[in-house]
Amino acid sequence: MGAADREMEVDPWAVVLRHSRWYLLCWSHTRQERRMLRVDRIVAIEILPATFTPPDYLDAIGTGPIGERSIEAKGASSSRAVNSSSQT
Repeated sequence: MGAADREMEVDPWAVVLRHSRWYLLCWSHTRQERRMLRVDRIVAIEILPATFTPPDYLDAIGTGPIGERSIEAKGASSSRAVNSSSQT
């Protein structure tokens, strides 16, 4: 991993296609918040033994709670804010 790479422990809720890009919707234990990560910027994964249950309110296709606020997408070499409420 390079200097701009970040390690993060997440609960992966769903993978969705938005504007021709794949995103991982997840809960970040590292940041203690919901995150939307671009799949093409994930450089490595490690499957951990812990299990989790996705939240009941999760609506990966609709706008739901994730779509009601801006979330930051972090990547291997850059980051930018994504306003998911405009994503359909």
